[in-house]
Amino acid sequence: MNTKPVILLVSSRREELEGFIQGLRSDNNINLNQVETPEEALKTASAQEPALVVIDGSTAKESGLDLARELLKANAFIYTAILSDMDEALFHEQSEGLGILAHLPSKPDSGHARQLLRQLGQIMNES
Repeated sequence: MNTKPVILLVSSRREELEGFIQGLRSDNNINLNQVETPEEALKTASAQEPALVVIDGSTAKESGLDLARELLKANAFIYTAILSDMDEALFHEQSEGLGILAHLPSKPDSGHARQLLRQLGQIMNES
């Protein structure tokens, strides 16, 4: 049986991220779930084994990189994306070795969601 991949969004900013969320939901080939805290994310990620966890940097410490580290320890096969306005060079330096799929602005729109879905689709088709 071929099940739809799960994307887990970790954010308490539902209204601010509405365009991004709708962009993710526009793909009928994925299931989107949302939790509000890093603790809920770790629990949900271990139960559902999402293909991608999108971490809102304003929800977690260190712009979400701490949660990405914890997820990597729990399951090295989970892709992550971080919503953060951190400078790109600094983000790259601090996220090195974490295998972050995407660094998106803290207020992404539906276009960012579609781009992220394309990236995820390409990677999943290669594996």
